[in-house]
Amino acid sequence: MDKSQSHPNLTSQSITSHIVIGVTGHRNLESSPLLTNSIQTAIEKAKQMVLPPLQFTPPVLTILSPLAEGADRLVVREVLKYPEAELEVILPLEKNDYLQDFETAESKAEVEELISLARSVRVLPPKNSRTEAYKQVGRYIVDQCEVLIALWNGKQASGQGGTQEIVDYARETNCPLIWVNTEEQGEILIEPGCSLSI
Repeated sequence: MDKSQSHPNLTSQSITSHIVIGVTGHRNLESSPLLTNSIQTAIEKAKQMVLPPLQFTPPVLTILSPLAEGADRLVVREVLKYPEAELEVILPLEKNDYLQDFETAESKAEVEELISLARSVRVLPPKNSRTEAYKQVGRYIVDQCEVLIALWNGKQASGQGGTQEIVDYARETNCPLIWVNTEEQGEILIEPGCSLSI
């Protein structure tokens, strides 16, 4: 007889569970206590969406991100506070080229710092334009994650590869989505396909 069937708790005791979280959102966001609290709540909701509560083994979180300014880094920082959490960096361009998109030395240094903490760094295949490269990385994150956290104001995108376009792609592909409304901080919406309610 399978011991895990006669003793259900053995599964919780012996198997490490992993959750892969993706992130998308606006670049012009700054940290605030209310936004940080919303991100923390979103992460907890993501854990509940993917896995049932485990009595003995907390899940290991993996965050996928290109480390863009604003939303990406805010969510990455919060995920990395969890024990054994892992960062996988997915870059839309070669690193030295990508760094040119960040204006300040501080921002570039933060990218370097977070890359140094990453379990892995992957550069996606080149595209014909930066816009296409950013669109590609957003879609890659959605395709590879188990749940997407979006820090979004709910408004239409001004160009390709923006937050709204990535949110639409998540909806089209039925990727579980947690939307932190940055216009109404504290409001968190969970998209269809999830049994949770806020």
